[in-house]
Amino acid sequence: MDITTTKTAFIMRKIYLAGFYSKTILVLFFVIVFRASDLYAQVDITIGTGTNANTTTTYPCPFGDWWEGQRQQYLYLASELSAAGMSAGTINAIRFNVLALTTSTGANPAVEQYTIKIATTSTASLGATSWEPVTATVYGPVNYLPVLGINTFIFTTPFFWDGASNLIIEICGGDPNSASDTYFTNNSAVTWTTGLSFNGSRVYAADNGGNECGNAPTTNGSATTTATSRPNIVFNWTSAAPCTSPPNPGTATANPGSVCGGTPVNLTLTGVSFGSGQTYQWESAPATAGPYTSIGSSSVSPFYTITAPGTTTYYRCAVTCGGNTQFSVPVAVIVNSSTPIPVVTATPDGNVCNGTSVSLATTECTACTYTWNTGATTSSINVTTAGYYSVTVANSCGSAVASKEVIIAPSPSLSISAGTALCQGSSVQIEANGASSYSWSPATGLNTTTGAVVIASPTTTTTYTVTGTIGSCTKTLSVTITVNAVPAAPTVSASGSTTFCTGGSVTLTSTAAAGYQWYKDGTAIQGATSQTHLVSTAGSYAARAVANGCSSNASAATVVTVNAIPPQPTITQAGNSLQSSAASGNQWLLNNAAIAGATGQSYTPTTSGSYTVQVTQNGCTGTASAPFSYTITATNDPVLDRKITVAPNPVRDDLNIKYNGTGARFSVMLMNMHGAVLLRSSFASNYTINMSKYSAGLYVVRIVNERSGEKIQRMIMKQ
Repeated sequence: MDITTTKTAFIMRKIYLAGFYSKTILVLFFVIVFRASDLYAQVDITIGTGTNANTTTTYPCPFGDWWEGQRQQYLYLASELSAAGMSAGTINAIRFNVLALTTSTGANPAVEQYTIKIATTSTASLGATSWEPVTATVYGPVNYLPVLGINTFIFTTPFFWDGASNLIIEICGGDPNSASDTYFTNNSAVTWTTGLSFNGSRVYAADNGGNECGNAPTTNGSATTTATSRPNIVFNWTSAAPCTSPPNPGTATANPGSVCGGTPVNLTLTGVSFGSGQTYQWESAPATAGPYTSIGSSSVSPFYTITAPGTTTYYRCAVTCGGNTQFSVPVAVIVNSSTPIPVVTATPDGNVCNGTSVSLATTECTACTYTWNTGATTSSINVTTAGYYSVTVANSCGSAVASKEVIIAPSPSLSISAGTALCQGSSVQIEANGASSYSWSPATGLNTTTGAVVIASPTTTTTYTVTGTIGSCTKTLSVTITVNAVPAAPTVSASGSTTFCTGGSVTLTSTAAAGYQWYKDGTAIQGATSQTHLVSTAGSYAARAVANGCSSNASAATVVTVNAIPPQPTITQAGNSLQSSAASGNQWLLNNAAIAGATGQSYTPTTSGSYTVQVTQNGCTGTASAPFSYTITATNDPVLDRKITVAPNPVRDDLNIKYNGTGARFSVMLMNMHGAVLLRSSFASNYTINMSKYSAGLYVVRIVNERSGEKIQRMIMKQ
């Protein structure tokens, strides 16, 4: 069935159907049956007779977008609804008729976060600065774009109207709090009724305020509005079914719940069941348990307004259906006799030391609120800073202010600077700051118990406490000095001889169980913190044991001696003798075999061969010399042989021949081992042969005295 179908149209359609069959009895049957089913059909009820509309910039307007944010309430009286044919039942939707859409070309034509709320009220005229409580949201929030003609809003949850209370429709929403003013257009024109005898609308509108739903400003903001004007509305309504017996009476509520005597209070019910035929009778009592006395008369509306009595009173409602009466949970209306007279007390009172928490409290009173200048809303607060503190205590009769000054005396800002550990037998300086005088305890191990600085020499771990004082304010701090034992001196052992040649080493080992530090010549060796230490350089080595930062005495010194390896010697020939470049420590070798007893600087070979010499000093033997090839020939003249030197041998570049006598001339010849003559020449005292142009190998140099015929020859090794 269409939501706009009326009772009359429905019945007429059924009569026509009956006429088609021309059955009188059938006609009557259909009329009765369908009229009975039509008792709960959805019906449109129009409230408002005006034919004009708001302008693009004026309010009230259900689609207000001239200002970016809005909150509007419209009041529809129960008398208007009843006169239009409405009784208790369910409101399923509402409609507004748009005569003209906005002509604005703004970038955001929709009404942002559009929200519809509904509530019942006993209020007969809306206030100019106040708002009615409306909590039931039945549509939105959505960004809604109005259309020309009828705009229908189907409720997400149908709303039950009791048939006797006035109705509040609230429209609210707004832009996402943009400061760029791009979320407004114009108001759409909606039909309205003007010149009401009561305030039928309450409007607030403004820019850059965000969503105004829930805000309760006391002005109209930027809106141009008339309180006696109100948009025409269509309620889509379904008549209520009969009440159910026994009824659910719900819980009584009062608004406001705390008042001054003589103040109007609105009573209503929450959680109550509804239905046609149900009545409500309010009752009052001096205590929650009664006895209760009826007030006013029975009504078909659960709303009732009282004038608060002089004392706190309890109210309940007797809800009746089909002769069965149930009583609601009562509510207390707290009546205040006068404005509060607050007094603030401080605990502790008077001057307090810095860091002390002071409790400020005012006498509690029934249904009172408390607002401190700190922002707190409890009857008592705790503060730690000096200043004046005030509290505003309010009830329904008014408010009053009380204050209290909190004075904070200077207090020590105590601190301690000190090492917290020392080795047995040592001392540590402890210094306190932030007070005018100081007292230390215990006295054990201290050089004094007063003053900012003390010297502590405890023999065991001790906690020292200092009390700092400024005036009457004190503060105490403690520091624990840990006394660590000094480990015993370790002993050091060597893995071998502590005297060795360059390139050798010895491992030293400490007997300390843990914590090691090695020293060379009295200086700590960086990184040498293991139990063993490999030594390869000469010096005096010792170890200390380290535990908890405490170092033992040094071990007995271990002296390590490192002897140098002699340099490689060279061999030269002087006559028939071979000479070593080392003055001592020589050992001559023939063909790599040591020659027994040949340990002098010179050696006269008795056989031909490859001779080397090796030097040993301080037990260190160096690298043997380069081999020297020596050849003994039968033709060598012994006298000439002693006067001629041929060196170096072996040779790489120049081979120098020198005669150590006078008055002679010699011929010289160089031959290879195959007897081929490679060079012929002559000289008187000195001659040089360039051997660099010859390949490596053995060569023979023959020298002949051209006058006497004396001759010698030498075997030369070319490298």
